[in-house]
Amino acid sequence: MRRFVALMLAPVLMLAAPAAAQPQGCLTAREAQAEQAVRHGVRLREGAWRCEALGFATGSIAAWRAAEAVLGQRFAGQTEVRRRAFVREFENGAAAELARWDGRIVSYFRHRPLGEAYCQRLADKLHETARGGWRAFQTQAARERPEIEMDHRLCR
Repeated sequence: MRRFVALMLAPVLMLAAPAAAQPQGCLTAREAQAEQAVRHGVRLREGAWRCEALGFATGSIAAWRAAEAVLGQRFAGQTEVRRRAFVREFENGAAAELARWDGRIVSYFRHRPLGEAYCQRLADKLHETARGGWRAFQTQAARERPEIEMDHRLCR
C-alpha cells in the first residue's frame, strides 16, 4: 500500500517542485519590502558619504556606520530575500541582472544633486534610525514604495 501511494504521489511532487521556482513576473509583499529596505539603505549610505564630503551634515558617516553596526544582520537578511527573488525571476542571468539594478540604484543616489536641506533630512533619518532601530528604518523605507512600483510589478 505504501508503495502504491508513493508511486501515485511521485508524479504530483515532481510537477509541484518546479512550479515553486517558476518566475512569477512580480515581487511578493516580502520581496517588495526587502527591495525597499535595500534601496533605503543605499540612499542613507550614499547620502551620508556625500553630505559629509560636501560639509552639509558632519557626523553623517559616523551615524551611518552606527546604524549599519546595529542593523547589519537585518540588512543582510533583506539583501538575501532580494537576491532570491532575482534568482527566481532571472533564472539564467540573475547575477548580471542584480549587478545591473544595484549599479543603477547606487549611481542614482551617488550622483543625485544634494543641498543643505536634503542633507539635514538625511541626518534626521539617520538619527531616527539610531533611536528607533529596525522599526524606524522600515517605516522610512516604506515611504519609498511608489519608487519600487515604478520598477517592479507587485503580486496582488
